[in-house]
Amino acid sequence: MPIQLSKEDRAQAIASIERYFLEHLDQKIGNITAGGLLGFMLDEIGPCIYNRAVLDVKERSELKPTVKK
Repeated sequence: MPIQLSKEDRAQAIASIERYFLEHLDQKIGNITAGGLLGFMLDEIGPCIYNRAVLDVKERSELKPTVKK
């Protein structure tokens, strides 16, 4: 299942990618290129990050709270 972003989150992510390329690689890329890179990352890397986050939440929810005296 692909990760879907809201229109606002997608626009912010694209702007961040454009800024990263400009600041760190001294390359100006357009929003179409940045959007393509974002799509690739969401498709290829997103599921791994999502699955790790789900496992982290599951592990933490299974921990018993400790009571301080």
